[in-house]
Parts: sequence; C-alpha cells; structure tokens
Amino acid sequence: MSKLISMADVVAPRASDLFLASHGSEMQLSDVPVRPDRKDSLYAPLETDGGERGHIWKGKAKESSVYTWAALNKRWLGGVLLAGLAVPIAAALVGRARAARLGRGADREPTTGVDAAGSPDGVEELPVWPT
Repeated sequence: MSKLISMADVVAPRASDLFLASHGSEMQLSDVPVRPDRKDSLYAPLETDGGERGHIWKGKAKESSVYTWAALNKRWLGGVLLAGLAVPIAAALVGRARAARLGRGADREPTTGVDAAGSPDGVEELPVWPT
C-alpha cells in the first residue's frame, strides 16, 4: 500500500494528501490489544527493535517483488521498453514510405469513391444471371 501511495503522490499530490489526511492514522492502528507488561520507548530505548515487521505480524516477508526488480533494473527495462516502442514506429514509417512509393500516400488526390463507369473505386460489377 505504501508504494501505491508514494506513486500516487507523484501523479496527484493533492489527492494523495487528502487520502492520507483522512485515512493515514487509521492505517497505522491495530485491533490487537496492548499487553499490560509491554515496555515502551518513551523514556529509554528498548532492547529489541521489534523485528522486520513488528512483533504482531505473523506473515512472511517476500525477498523481492516486481516493483523492486524494476527499480533495480532501470536501464535494462528502459532498453526493452524503448525497443518495444521502436518496432511499431518503424513499421509505421516503412508502411508510409511504401504507400508513398506506390502512389497511395497522403499527397494523392482525394477520390469521390465512384469511378467514371459508376462503380465504386473501379470495381467492376458482376453480371446478374436470370433465375
């Protein structure tokens, strides 16, 4: 959730601020009651730091994620994305050059869609056989 909020802060900072102002403190609270013998760090530091996710979190931490991989491999990922964009752009440019060479480019005179014989764009009408 924190990665999503930090990305939203880049795209829409005001919306991110409003969301955190209304929900930020609720997201830090827990329904687990506090142990009566729990030590706090109000006047002195604790002996332990609570671990990777705290003492109440029972899940397993992932070693990596897609976000972490993308953040660590920016150059490689950027090259792949650039190559992925270059292929359709090159295909469009080649298609445009081929169309211009064959006389079907943008500089061609517009047609009405009907040739001199009355057929649409030079298509000959097939004879109709009596039934």
